[in-house]
Amino acid sequence: MTDSPDKPTSESPVDTRMREFGDYLKHLRKSARFSLEELSEELRKRGVSKHGTSRQYLSSLEKGSVASPSPELLLELQRALSAI
Repeated sequence: MTDSPDKPTSESPVDTRMREFGDYLKHLRKSARFSLEELSEELRKRGVSKHGTSRQYLSSLEKGSVASPSPELLLELQRALSAI
């Protein structure tokens, strides 16, 4: 049985918040005029572990697919995106 496209999907509150966070992060990144690749490189320059800085990981974060990004990554994202 398949879901109807008209049937709303139920998201958990955590899923909703992560999607909202991802949308906000994408907005900040674009406002800072960073591509995902450029932001990835900037985070690496700041010493964030390579795993948390891949373009694919950052894309997943923006899509709300990452449930718990590290505090280190969040702090460096804030620093990188506000250092304009």
